[in-house]
Amino acid sequence: MLKASDFKIGSVQAVIFTPNAAEFSQSHVLTHFLGRYGDRYNGPVTSLPLPDDAPPQVSRILLQSADNTWKLNAAPARIDSVWSPPSALGEPGELSSLIDQCCEVLAEYVRHNAVRVNRLALVLQRGQLADTPARVLVEQFCNEWARKSPFRRSENFEIHNHKRYRPPAIDRAINSWVRCRTGLVLNRPGVAVEQDLNTLEEEMGHSTLDADYIRRFFNNIGSEADSVLRLYFDEEGRR
Repeated sequence: MLKASDFKIGSVQAVIFTPNAAEFSQSHVLTHFLGRYGDRYNGPVTSLPLPDDAPPQVSRILLQSADNTWKLNAAPARIDSVWSPPSALGEPGELSSLIDQCCEVLAEYVRHNAVRVNRLALVLQRGQLADTPARVLVEQFCNEWARKSPFRRSENFEIHNHKRYRPPAIDRAINSWVRCRTGLVLNRPGVAVEQDLNTLEEEMGHSTLDADYIRRFFNNIGSEADSVLRLYFDEEGRR
């Protein structure tokens, strides 16, 4: 049986949602992030001259590190700060530090600019190599009848679950999406887990989240993501 501690980190994505699309300025965003974080985003810079009526969720600015590990995607409606090394996986114990580094650039942008933020999200990709990942997942989540009948000889397998609740360490309700599936891990067969923990869309019109709250949210949401992962892949091997 797989355990939560078996999974390595494939990517960390911290997101702030910015509802006032009219306030977005490509030149201002470039000046801020390259001025303060030019050492991190030292790779190619892409600034897309999209028309004013282009969807606000579409990125206008793409920054990245020379080794393609760090990325920042900026659109009028959201900014994504991403850690995703192309040929390596992070150790479980690195998660808190990686989230903090992704969060830092977003919180500082909000702190030093007149930017309204009304929603937050953390998306994590984790993986573990497995010779027969479908069989591993079927044995992890299915009873004996299911393993011997409908899911016998499965080539691919996936479970996708959504919950809405209020974690003790987060003073608001969140969505928690968990997707466990067969896939490629560093171009080899394995079990992939995606977690998307985000504040509620229907509360966007009632929230203004400052830099200090953004910091607190991301400081706590990583531990919550680990707790959720342990529900699916118990450290004691229980089902």
